[in-house]
Amino acid sequence: WFVVQRGRVTWGKHPADPNSRTLPLTSRSSVTRSAEGELLVVNTRRVLILRRDTLDDAAPPLYEWEAAIRKASATQQAESGVRKKRARVLAAAARLIQLRQAAMRPV
Repeated sequence: WFVVQRGRVTWGKHPADPNSRTLPLTSRSSVTRSAEGELLVVNTRRVLILRRDTLDDAAPPLYEWEAAIRKASATQQAESGVRKKRARVLAAAARLIQLRQAAMRPV
């Protein structure tokens, strides 16, 4: 269970849960809802993925990571570099295959 209202996100097991938690949202917070009904909240110190799972009681309703944003962004930059390098290699391989196929075509 979760709700976004008046500059905050509140979540818990159910609306009457005394252990429900609240995260205030600021102008730097990002809130995104996926097609599956999950809610992604990125705050300055916390990344939350909340989901409503009324059918599957075994699935955890909340994933929460306390994260230093600097560390997360450094990881993202490293992953981005790897993705760019992989994309260049794949593009070169695709071009090589095209050239080989063109060379093998009868004129």
